[in-house]
Amino acid sequence: MEEKRAEELKNTTLTINGNVWAIKLVDDMTIKIAYTTGKIKKKEALYGLTVYGKSTIYLNSEYLQDVQMLKKILKHELTHAIIWEFSMDKEAFNEEEICDFMGSYADMVVNLANQWETQVSY
Repeated sequence: MEEKRAEELKNTTLTINGNVWAIKLVDDMTIKIAYTTGKIKKKEALYGLTVYGKSTIYLNSEYLQDVQMLKKILKHELTHAIIWEFSMDKEAFNEEEICDFMGSYADMVVNLANQWETQVSY
């Protein structure tokens, strides 16, 4: 049963702004390898990663037992993906821009995370 659940989580997709994004459950080392900037220390844990060029979100399989934690991580990564998809790629946002983002896209983040949860629930 647990293998079936892991397999379902490994093979999900979500559509953001008309583009299909793969949601992949992988181990911590795979995320570190995908994170190519070299800023991650070997002992530093990664919860998730968004890779824009591949339209892929990686979630750390270490949290497989805690779907709510995975959903929280996914919401964080979906925020990165939405920022990218809607051409808001900035290094930093001020308070007013964050509030504007939340007003415009918070429902989308929550709806996509709920859609993902529906795909992986049985």
